[in-house]
Amino acid sequence: MARSKQAEKDAIALLKADHRQVEDWFEQFEKARDSERKQELATKICNALKVHTTIEEEIFYPAFLEASDDVDIHHEAEIEHQLFQEYRDVSPTFRFVVETERRFYLANSVDVKVRTDGGEVFFDVTMADAWVWDIYRPARFVKNVRVVTFKDVNVEELPKPDIKLPESGDFS
Repeated sequence: MARSKQAEKDAIALLKADHRQVEDWFEQFEKARDSERKQELATKICNALKVHTTIEEEIFYPAFLEASDDVDIHHEAEIEHQLFQEYRDVSPTFRFVVETERRFYLANSVDVKVRTDGGEVFFDVTMADAWVWDIYRPARFVKNVRVVTFKDVNVEELPKPDIKLPESGDFS
């Protein structure tokens, strides 16, 4: 049992170190001007994320489940990992990323209108050909989405990458 506890502590230390290292690489990536350097950093980031995911899935989550018996949180964490992989696979096919207070979307068409009603300002966001980040939706691809919100809306056009990321599952 002591060995299991040590493995848990080692796994947590590795996860924390991964977070710090990847944050540093992201900062370097943002500052890099050379496409070769950006490619090198993107590959390092992908490799670190694969190691991070493996540690979580093979060590951390099973240890958490064993210690807590909280099947719901364990299941939700596994679904989040699957959702991230799906996002990574589909994001190159979309033009925009849209963030609202409740959801995260990828879309190929976005229209934001600022409206008022009784002195209140709100946003009316219409998206077409969209993908919704939501672990509770069985189907995440939707033809049309309309969001009406009083909260901030962030819309960014996704750049077409000049960097080739490793293929899905191939982080070597």
